[in-house]
Amino acid sequence: NLVVISTPQVEGDMFHRLWEQARVPGSRWWSRTIHWSECPEFDQAWYETTRADYSDADWEAEFEHQFGSIADTVFRPQYVSQAVALGTQEFDVEGAVYHVGADVSGKGRDESVIITLAAGKGEIKARVVDAKSFGVLPATILQAEIERVATERKAVPYVDMTGLGFGIVGNLNVQAVGVTFTSGQEVTGRPEEPNIPRERLINNLVLGLERGQLAIPAEFRNLVVGLQSYRWDKSKARRADWVDALALAWWSVTGVAEPQMFTL
Repeated sequence: NLVVISTPQVEGDMFHRLWEQARVPGSRWWSRTIHWSECPEFDQAWYETTRADYSDADWEAEFEHQFGSIADTVFRPQYVSQAVALGTQEFDVEGAVYHVGADVSGKGRDESVIITLAAGKGEIKARVVDAKSFGVLPATILQAEIERVATERKAVPYVDMTGLGFGIVGNLNVQAVGVTFTSGQEVTGRPEEPNIPRERLINNLVLGLERGQLAIPAEFRNLVVGLQSYRWDKSKARRADWVDALALAWWSVTGVAEPQMFTL
């Protein structure tokens, strides 16, 4: 016998396909859900103190057994799959230029995520070579980690300074670009602290995926899930912080706003 246990992620992935097979009469698979209310450790008081820490999408997946719909997602499934397929191809990192994006956690269950891209000169513009996530950390530790990655990769990190990231960017001991997410369409601010509309930032990443310019090895599962479920309403998305970090690194790769050398 084989038992497959998983949190439901998005429609169309392997676990979803197995789950749908189990619902067909006569299937060799048998399905079972365990709702949070069936667990003796969880009660109404736990729900009332815990629910606010989760986005709608994360709560529905973790505790309500709902697969995320792909109907209104930002990134089309075929282009996410294409990026993963490109991740299986050879990529020469010799002479590559590294680009780093860091999304700093806000509140609740937000993660801080640092993603590194290696940019080459072929049809595939860049490949994800490293991705790390962190829960709630003291700012000094997260700051040190960004500095370490930037130094090792000889990169100018693009760091989300919306909210808590403001203090981290201001104290970094390496050159960095501090990005504030805004509405509208125009990129404003200084080269070292641009105000970038989230719509432009994400649409730039959409274009890169559609053009087949970005390779994402399947080992970066949380990033793939984030792309598969990303929505403009982030409360309905999973792993959105991973996508924002990737979008920052990709913005640096594409030269939409060229990194500027400046003195701290």
